Amino acid sequence: MSGYKRSSITYDPRVNLLFAIRNQKTKAVNKINLLKSQVERLFQRIEKEKSSAKIEATISCLNQYMETVKSRQTDIEEITGFLPELPESPTSVALNTLQDMDKVISNTETKSNRIESELETVNRQIYELKSVDKDIVEVELELEKISNLLKENDTTLQRWETQEHKDLNEQKEELTKHLFDYKEALKQKEVVSTQILKELLMQTRELIDKIEATALESTEKDKLQEKRLYFVNSLKEVFKELGFRIKTELAYEKEGDLNSRITIVFHSAYYGDVDFYIPLKGEIASDSKISLENCEVEYKKVSRLLKERFGLNSEFKRELQTGKPEDKYETAIPQPEVLKTMERG
Repeated sequence: MSGYKRSSITYDPRVNLLFAIRNQKTKAVNKINLLKSQVERLFQRIEKEKSSAKIEATISCLNQYMETVKSRQTDIEEITGFLPELPESPTSVALNTLQDMDKVISNTETKSNRIESELETVNRQIYELKSVDKDIVEVELELEKISNLLKENDTTLQRWETQEHKDLNEQKEELTKHLFDYKEALKQKEVVSTQILKELLMQTRELIDKIEATALESTEKDKLQEKRLYFVNSLKEVFKELGFRIKTELAYEKEGDLNSRITIVFHSAYYGDVDFYIPLKGEIASDSKISLENCEVEYKKVSRLLKERFGLNSEFKRELQTGKPEDKYETAIPQPEVLKTMERG
């Protein structure tokens, strides 16, 4: 039996840039869809307020808000048309072309943020036009922001933070109920402490911070997962070319938990099994049954093919260790641009 080896893997600039652009475009498309939903809600809200308005000045203001929202709707359709089609392979396009695409998407994000700010201004103006108490307006707006954040990050949060996703939604519902109860008490002309409302406002803002932090962590995991799967798929192609078959398909050490390591086993009649353990970040472990005299030669072939075919730089180093490779995910230093591999040859 040969021993463990380690290697760092770096990515061609085009690989890194295409991944970044893909993430940016997905984020831009999600933002545009969210803006479209906000526009439709504002149209409905303005029409509702116009139907119950009694003062001509109020109707005039609402008509102005309607025109503003229509203008922003036109802007949304315009920036949607600017989004570029991205190439499938990072090595099929020039770096400067990818850089130009990156600039276009960045400009789209800037314009989306401006449109979002203007829509939020209209939203606030509608509330203020109803002469709702300032603090109640603030809480309602913060709760709406919470709903938008949860909706925008729903898929990512469920993928990586299942229990946290459930807890965040429950906290939002609890805050919404507290506000409803407060407003009902006001309708009944009950004496309600304003301190309760101030505390509710503080709690909504704390929840927003918590959602944003959790969503950011989940988004980073999405990026790491994308690169991890790129490495795994590249590894499959390399071992296939070297005459190996997949003995055990890609699986997660903890079933259903994407935070755990990916495991995959390759096999050849001559060399036997080669196992890989691939975490989101940190050290990748490989346990092989290749003899010492062949181990270094074969892994150099793996490194050469990974570099030539997929833009992955690696240098496998043997480590004297026995038993199943340790999962160092919890203690490993995050390295989004470099994956280290370890092989026991």
